[in-house]
Amino acid sequence: MIFALKWNPVYFINFFFTVNNPFFYGKLLNTFEYFYFPIAIVSFFKKSF
Repeated sequence: MIFALKWNPVYFINFFFTVNNPFFYGKLLNTFEYFYFPIAIVSFFKKSF
């Protein structure tokens, strides 16, 4: 998790949600972070811009 912060700033958002709401966002993102969370971020930016 920590080493990912050096090359992927997206994981800072995961850390942010984990600290603020560890009961929901933390468990969800920590479970799917390596194969779902990056896809969710990409799809989010595609819809936004």
